[in-house]
Order: sequence, then structure tokens, then C-alpha cells
Amino acid sequence: MKRVFFLVMLLVCYAGRSWGVVYDTVLKKQLDSIIAEDQRYRPFIALQPGRVMDSLVKAIGIPSDQINDHYARLQDKIDSTNLALVKAIFAKVGYPGSSLVGAPANEVCFYVIQHSAKIDQYFPLIRKAGKKHELPYNLVAMMQDRNLKNKGKKQIYGTQFAGTMVKDPVTKEQRIEWFLWPVKCYARVDKRRKRAGFNSSIAEYAADLGMPPKKITLRQVRKKFPWMVPSKKHKPG
Repeated sequence: MKRVFFLVMLLVCYAGRSWGVVYDTVLKKQLDSIIAEDQRYRPFIALQPGRVMDSLVKAIGIPSDQINDHYARLQDKIDSTNLALVKAIFAKVGYPGSSLVGAPANEVCFYVIQHSAKIDQYFPLIRKAGKKHELPYNLVAMMQDRNLKNKGKKQIYGTQFAGTMVKDPVTKEQRIEWFLWPVKCYARVDKRRKRAGFNSSIAEYAADLGMPPKKITLRQVRKKFPWMVPSKKHKPG
């Protein structure tokens, strides 16, 4: 009985600790709540025609070609709230990394910024956290790629895809056609990915996501999808 009591007390004493490190459990709980909201509608904003979309059409009474936009608007409202919360956290403690909140809570603020229009503003903070091992560096690489994509430039690590709505020639339904955003020095991208901490090649990464690994040049993007490349006068975020 004494042994059981000792073990229970040991667990209580080490709640919120890992190898002697004391975590901010209040902040960790807040971050857990934020990431749950970050993913509330996100799985539904890039749906392809199929059973899930058909079920949602019946459930909420919105035409299939409006489903993605409907959930995108709902998620945008949540993202705005989450961004305000994360800004307040940054102002108070800086980037809440692994030494403060442990993993995976140390990734929450990364995802909120990644899903915002403020990447350019907060990327230096994210990169600093990565260099200090407070955040996995492959996430820093992912944000760097998105920042470059947002500016209409070639990405470095091959983490970003882009999509556009097209009409399926057979079913006549609208669907998303995806392509890999142009990559700088494509022949060396897998070496860069390995250095950044990715465990997969660009081909394996694309396959895991179910995305086509076909290459496209920035010139082709500008010609075929001009709205995806901001003008030189425009600065995203």
C-alpha cells in the first residue's frame, strides 16, 4: 500500500514535468485549446467531390461548389481570434518552445502563424526558435517555403503545393487541380530537405500527401495562374 501511495505522489509531483523540466501547464492548456480551434474547419476547406462533400451538402444545404468557401469563411474567423491570442503570448513570453511547454504544444504557435497572413512579420521569431531547438527545424523550413510562395518566389524545400479549381471533363464537377510550387535548384532539393530534418524525399512527401510531384516553372505559373503571383508592388501580409 505504501508503495502504491509513493507512486501516486510521484506522478502528482511530476505532472507537467519531463526529465526534471517544469512546464507552464496553464499556457500548455491554452495552446491545446488553440490548436483544436485551428483544426476545427480546416479539413473541410479543400474537399474534392466525393462522399464527404455529398454528406455535407445534404447536412447543411449548401451547393457543392460553395462548400469549401463556406468552411473557409468559418475558419478565417477562428484564425483571426487565434492570431490575436498568439500575439499576446509572443508579447508575454516570446516563442513558447519545447523548454516552456513541451512537445507537441511547442508547435501550436507555428501553425497559427503558418495559417495567417503574418508569416513575413513573425518568421524571424520562428526561425530563432528553430535554431535554439525550441521548435523542429523542418517546420521552420516549411514556413520559409510558404513565405517565399506568398511572395511569388521559388521555394527551397519543396513543401508547398498550390491548387486551382477546374471542371472535370468526365463528371463536369468542379475539383481542385494541385501542383508542386516551383522549387529552387530542384536537383538538390532532397539534400536540403535532409539537412532541415525532413525524413522523406520530395517524391515520397508528395506521394504521402496524394499530390502530383510534377514540376512546373515560375514562368508557367505566371502565365497559367497569374493571380497566384503577386505583383512587385504587392507585399503579402
